[in-house]
This record gives sequence, C-alpha cells and structure tokens, in this order.
Amino acid sequence: MKKLISLTIIFLFALTLLHGQMSVRESRNETHVSSPLASSFGSDFGQVEGVEWTDNGSFNQADFVKDNKHISAFYDASGKLIGTSEIVNFKSLPVKGRMNIFKHYSSYAIGPVIFFDDPNHNDYDLRLYGTRFAEEKNYFVMLAKGPERIVLEVSPTGQLILFSKNS
Repeated sequence: MKKLISLTIIFLFALTLLHGQMSVRESRNETHVSSPLASSFGSDFGQVEGVEWTDNGSFNQADFVKDNKHISAFYDASGKLIGTSEIVNFKSLPVKGRMNIFKHYSSYAIGPVIFFDDPNHNDYDLRLYGTRFAEEKNYFVMLAKGPERIVLEVSPTGQLILFSKNS
C-alpha cells in the first residue's frame, strides 16, 4: 500500500527562498538529525556545509546550497530520500510547456518556477493542495493576474495541469 504523505514541500521551499530564511524558520521546528538520516544525506549529496534541518511532521527537510543552487531535500522517517526541490529559471521548462503557458496564460505574470525531482522513483502518494502528482520530475509554475493566483504543474513532456487556483 502506498504511503500517504501530504507534502507542502514545494511551497515551503519557495517561501524559504522568497520570504527569507528567518520568517519561515520561526514557524517550523528545527530538529536534531539522527545518524541514519545524516548518513543518507551524506551518501546522497556528499560533504555539504551549512545544512539546516527541519522536522515537518511527515518528513524531514534539509535546506542547503550546493553548486550555487539552493536545494531542499526531503526524507522520510527511515532516512529514505523522497525528493528534492529547487527554484529554476522559466527557460528550464520543456519548450512545449512554455509555449502552452504563453498561449493560454499570456495575461498572467510569471512567478517562481519550482522543480521537484524524485530520483528514487519512490512509492509515495505525493500530494500538494490535496492533488496527487505522480511524475518523478515535475515543474510547478506560479502565475498571477490581479488577485488571482494559480499554480500550474508542467510535466516533463510539457503538458499543463491546473494544479491550484485561488482568487
């Protein structure tokens, strides 16, 4: 049976970068890292300085910089890597996805683009805003038009899915 983890991974990461480390860190629980978790992280990412760990209930989050990229890595309780996220450039999206956004959302301002990668093809039922996403690699694009905010999921093939909308 698939494990159900309701992840706010992507937006926790985006908020961390967009609103500054302190304002987000104050609302989360800093945590001590177990030896198995630290070992898994070391195997996955090598020697990294300045890693900040947070226990978010269903998962542990490591925020760090590697190769000049701000990365968040997410681990389950057993120390297994669930996935990583990072803010990327809009040009990182598949060409078809960019073209579809320009075609269907030309009146929207483009906000942050977040790339989520599940390198281990985990058997988790990953959800964001109650919506499941199953691809091992996903882009999430935040768009705004006046008070309306939407998030599009862009698949590796460039397919757009309206992931979240609020007005």
